[in-house]
Amino acid sequence: MLLSMLSSTLFERKMRATLCLIYEDAVVLRAAACRYVPSPAQVASSCDVTFAMLADPQSAAEVACGAGGAAEGLAPGKGYVDVSTIDGATSKLIGERITSTGASFLEVVPGHWLHAIAYVL
Repeated sequence: MLLSMLSSTLFERKMRATLCLIYEDAVVLRAAACRYVPSPAQVASSCDVTFAMLADPQSAAEVACGAGGAAEGLAPGKGYVDVSTIDGATSKLIGERITSTGASFLEVVPGHWLHAIAYVL
């Protein structure tokens, strides 16, 4: 299983865990050995690449850019991959905030996140 090859750090808005992702419906991936942290910023600071997968633009912006958001834990050499279901304006907002930290930003069409994992590995 791909997850067994990755070091995993997790944050879940509803207290359910995933991979090195910030992801709303994480039940399927709970079996992976993961370390839970209480904020997206802590996920981003402990990972080279952070994946975010959220169901709506408001959640995606909050997790990426809000207080304790992933952007607070990003720095040059790190990456943020957004696989959320969001509109272009929200993606632009998130991308600008992420890249302002010196980190890289990649937007991925939902449904293609496994391709993104392969790309960044």
